[in-house]
Parts: sequence; structure tokens; C-alpha cells
Amino acid sequence: MIHSKTKALLAAPLLTAIVLAGTIDGTAHAAVWDPTITFPTAGAVWIGGTTHTVTWSLRGEPTELTDKTGVLYLEHNGIIDVDHPLASGFSMLAGHVSITMPFVLAGEYRLVLLGDSGDQSPVFIDIL
Repeated sequence: MIHSKTKALLAAPLLTAIVLAGTIDGTAHAAVWDPTITFPTAGAVWIGGTTHTVTWSLRGEPTELTDKTGVLYLEHNGIIDVDHPLASGFSMLAGHVSITMPFVLAGEYRLVLLGDSGDQSPVFIDIL
């Protein structure tokens, strides 16, 4: 009979091999990068039809990043407008993308940046 402490010691190298390999079937996990949006900042006021440069931090970008293409959406009341991206097809490694604020109802909005993961900007205000 093998003692439970011995079982744990025997299992440790196997678990290490699984973690290093990615999964049991040998496929690797994609790196996840969640860049922080640095502009707009909380309380920024944007008017429909105006152009702005959205920026995000490149800190923590993994070397094994698999999807370097980004999409930027507008969120209002927790609903992301996926049917009308503000920008798409840009390089996440650029750290910025220019967009034109659409004409929307006045209210509080966020930007949602998606590449291999997602990040939200702080709440900012749009005024028509």
C-alpha cells in the first residue's frame, strides 16, 4: 500500500510536466495579455463626431502573444456594441488607435479593448 504522502511526491513531476506542456494532449495555452487603457481617463468628455486617440499600456506584453490584432468597442450601461466597432484590425503592439466618437445619446460610456483578452477604460462622459 502506498502512503498518501508518497503518492503526492510521485505525482509532482507529472503535474509539472503537464503545466510545462500546456495540457495533457500537448497543446499549448495562448498567452493572455490584458493591457490597461490609459486614455480616455475617468471623467473625459467626448462629443460625437470628434476624433480621439485611445491609448493603452504596453507593459506586461508577453513575448509569445498569439493574437496581435485588436478591436475597440463602445460600452453603455453594461452593453457592448459589438455590431459597430470603433476600430478593428489595428496592432495591439502600437499602444494606440485613433477613432471618431459616434453620435450617441448623452451618458456614461466605456471603451472595451479586445485582442487576446479584454480591458475596459474608466467611465467617461459623452455629450452631444
